[in-house]
Amino acid sequence: MNNLYKYKINDNVNMMYIENDKFKTNVVTVYFKRSLKREEVTKNSLLPYVLKSSTKTYKTPLELDIKMQELYSSSVSASVEKIGEKHIISFTLSLVSDRFLPENITQDALELLKEIIFMPNVENESFIKQYVDIEKQVLSEDIKAEINSKGKYAFNKATELMFEDEPFSIRQDGYLQDLDSIDEKNLYEYYQEFIKTSPIDIVIAGQFEKDKVISYIKEIFDIKINPVVIEKEKIHQKKEFKQKEEKMDITQGKLVLGYTFGISPKDEDYYNFVTYVNILGGGAFSKLFANVREKHSLCYSIASTLQKVKGTMMITAGIEPENKQKTINLINEQIEDMKNGRITDIELDSAKRHYIHALTTLTDSLAALGDFYYAQSLSDTPRTIDEIIAIIERVGKDDIQKVAQKCQSELEYFLTKNE
Repeated sequence: MNNLYKYKINDNVNMMYIENDKFKTNVVTVYFKRSLKREEVTKNSLLPYVLKSSTKTYKTPLELDIKMQELYSSSVSASVEKIGEKHIISFTLSLVSDRFLPENITQDALELLKEIIFMPNVENESFIKQYVDIEKQVLSEDIKAEINSKGKYAFNKATELMFEDEPFSIRQDGYLQDLDSIDEKNLYEYYQEFIKTSPIDIVIAGQFEKDKVISYIKEIFDIKINPVVIEKEKIHQKKEFKQKEEKMDITQGKLVLGYTFGISPKDEDYYNFVTYVNILGGGAFSKLFANVREKHSLCYSIASTLQKVKGTMMITAGIEPENKQKTINLINEQIEDMKNGRITDIELDSAKRHYIHALTTLTDSLAALGDFYYAQSLSDTPRTIDEIIAIIERVGKDDIQKVAQKCQSELEYFLTKNE
């Protein structure tokens, strides 16, 4: 059982406490929120990793690691994530609960987290060049790896095409061409703006002495922020059908199809939409897997995914290039079947069970649980896991058919081999 408590530290800093005594470790995550902007995205993707490499007091990664070991192998990880049209930069502290230690470490661990975020290692109004260069190289390799993964490459290109001129088209990890112009000085200048203008949310999860930890958090994070405007996401509006083929030196074609539904997370039929996407291509039980992959052997892989804040769905498939049109035709058959209400009890029940299982497994990780409730807090209609499960349980075939009838094809992108 997870008890949720919410607190307002000030107008731009909020906190949530998820009380859970299932684990020996506790987790504290600090989330910084920005609107997705092309000119910021690469700097955002570098910044947290530079910050956690060293601090004002702990000048090298080794010194910082030694301090972590003194705190009974506590750790701080960083993450950069695109949630809708927001760029979320987070720092997660994992520490052993004081209940299992001969001494209390929570306050010291929180002070160290504070130092990593707010007291960087700086010389001459610049970050340390060595650590910036290291993180630039790591990010460069990560972006190149994504480009070399042709499935990810195709999905990103299709996303840019379908959501052209919308912030959602911006890539989460940034862009290779930005890295040369980022250095230790201008990244530190950006950090100073970032830290003064980014709204903060803190999620603590585990079993703490509640009053003490809340007091610590308020003392550390009651900081003045002059917040940037976080743009409200807009549902994707249907555009003219787009078709693009790109050629590379590959053997397996990558097909991406995009569809518009016009359903937002605050709409009553949103979780009907979630279930629809699962029935169509959410796993080995789905229509696409059973018919396109298993029955007709037209693809190596196939799946459908939902873009929550945009009200859209994308279908991805790895296929032989000569099977492209056959695959598209068979996908269209499955979509038409759902529009006509041809959905079996087994398909509906399997999709619901699959989604409910994914929700219940969130409780196996405090970090995953924290990320879930943070993402819910960004929504106009935040819900608990139990509330979502109850909604999913009530979804019926008629609900799915109504969603299916809103499906409009908008994109066909195909990455194929050179002739």
